[in-house]
Amino acid sequence: MECLPGRPLMSRDNVRSLAVDNTSPDPFPTSLLGFAPTALESVAPGYLGRDDKNTRLSAYREKATR
Repeated sequence: MECLPGRPLMSRDNVRSLAVDNTSPDPFPTSLLGFAPTALESVAPGYLGRDDKNTRLSAYREKATR
């Protein structure tokens, strides 16, 4: 990728670093950081919003104070 024209997407160093795990065997430091990790499945629906068209339209109406 370094030989392609323009800004390289990945360098050789990036590729080498992908071969090494970057996680810790230690448990999450909840007391140090002040929060606990949350499963993605429980928070993703809130980020993605409802799939129901009427729910989305009601939210738009409420925001527009209608």
